[in-house]
Amino acid sequence: MAIVVVLAASELLVRLVLNGPSPQKYDPTFGYSYRANVEQFSAREGYARIRLNELGLNDRPVGPKQGRWRVLVVGDSYTASIQVPAEDNFTSVAERLDDRLDVVNAGRDGLFLGNLRDYARRFEGPVEADMIVYVISEGDVDDDIRQSDFRVSFNPANGEIRDAQMRVQGQELLKRRVETLTQHSALATRLIGQFKSPVKQALRTIRSFGVSQRPAVAAPVREDIVRPSEDDVLRFVFRQLKADVPVAIVYLNALKYQPDGRSQVEPSSRSAEERARDAAAAAGIPFIATAEPLQQVYAENGMPPFGFDNGSRLGGHLNELGHRAVGAVLRDLAVASLERKGASASR
Repeated sequence: MAIVVVLAASELLVRLVLNGPSPQKYDPTFGYSYRANVEQFSAREGYARIRLNELGLNDRPVGPKQGRWRVLVVGDSYTASIQVPAEDNFTSVAERLDDRLDVVNAGRDGLFLGNLRDYARRFEGPVEADMIVYVISEGDVDDDIRQSDFRVSFNPANGEIRDAQMRVQGQELLKRRVETLTQHSALATRLIGQFKSPVKQALRTIRSFGVSQRPAVAAPVREDIVRPSEDDVLRFVFRQLKADVPVAIVYLNALKYQPDGRSQVEPSSRSAEERARDAAAAAGIPFIATAEPLQQVYAENGMPPFGFDNGSRLGGHLNELGHRAVGAVLRDLAVASLERKGASASR
């Protein structure tokens, strides 16, 4: 009986102070998606509490467009923006800067580059999107296509890519097994979240130990197979992003800072930007980098556009200053598309 009382009290305390049950649900296509009409609290960065809408998106309920240009913004945790209040994220900022826009936030933590188009397809119909903007960063360009679960199918005779898909990862399949528990218990969600990183590290160590004990056997080299390069794969993925409505890509640059108010783009971020820009050009998709407006934030405020006092101040996700800068970029991009549409219609 005492154990029941302690567990009940702990459950109530976690719900009051931190989070409710998990906002995530298993998704056979993407590993997981967000549940509709639930709250989420960010304890690691920003201390923000958000409420997901009827589509499981970090945005207001999606209603009639009322003549506005509706932009669907798709990306990973930088877009989901659970670290700041919903009214301060860059999709909300873009809306406030021009009342002709209705910008829908379709971000999801950990969304992979190879899943972006399929994720957009899930929402572009229900929200009646007039435009789709994909928000990416260095990790999407340099890391995602190297994931072991990212599979590329190609013609071995000429290297032509037939398909490129991100499979559901094993850790997401594990979530499915505890989903009933985490969707009803805030305490279970909290405990599993606390132990997730140590468990994942232990599993990686066990796997690496097992591999080290086996003699390495080199795979035979097939000289008759033509394999696509990473840039070939990137170009293919970007071509898949095209849709019946206008599409654009916004790239978030990572910065390194100096105490005198100056900042530079991290060399690895600049390199990834160049690769992404070339792939976007090959796909015929407009590409906008955010280096200058993010650097201007630091020059004018002496505060970096990334990070929070309860997290990494010089790293992490966009803070309110960063969201304002990216929101202005998104506004300019959306308005330019809207005005091109209007000019085309008037001809």
